[in-house]
Amino acid sequence: MRLRIPALADMAYTGAGCTFAVPAKRAPRKELSVRQRSLNRAHSRLRHPVERGVATVKRWRIFHHARCSPDRLTSAAKAVLTLELQTLKRLTVRPARVGRRGRCCPRPMRGVR
Repeated sequence: MRLRIPALADMAYTGAGCTFAVPAKRAPRKELSVRQRSLNRAHSRLRHPVERGVATVKRWRIFHHARCSPDRLTSAAKAVLTLELQTLKRLTVRPARVGRRGRCCPRPMRGVR
């Protein structure tokens, strides 16, 4: 039984059917609409942690010569993705404090203008 829930995919899956949700493609000599650009941004935002996790798994080369059961490999992949998500949460950028002059700057030292 298929659930017909679209998977988020990149542009390589264009035309693969309604199983994959892919970003909107720009037509030749035309720009994307505001709605299409915002949908593409949302799509990228959702795919970003997974892409980082896959890149980490490839960089660590965990699965190249694995000689253990697939259950352990699944738990290793879950661990890597969990670490990536925690890293992303820790690295989220908070908005900078804007000074009186409209730019981000620390408090000036006393006696210095």
